[in-house]
Amino acid sequence: SVNSPSVMLPSLILLSSSTQERSLIHAMSVEKASVTSQLFVFTREFTWERNSLSVTCV
Repeated sequence: SVNSPSVMLPSLILLSSSTQERSLIHAMSVEKASVTSQLFVFTREFTWERNSLSVTCV
């Protein structure tokens, strides 16, 4: 019975570290997605402004 906690602890540490890694990867993918959508919105707005400017110039 003295042995079981020392066996359980490394597996718990391993489990928590893998969970942290997974949540970190998830956070990074969410971050990447938000950056991509921001770029998309920015590009769309910029293109729209440029088009309206060219229409105004014509």
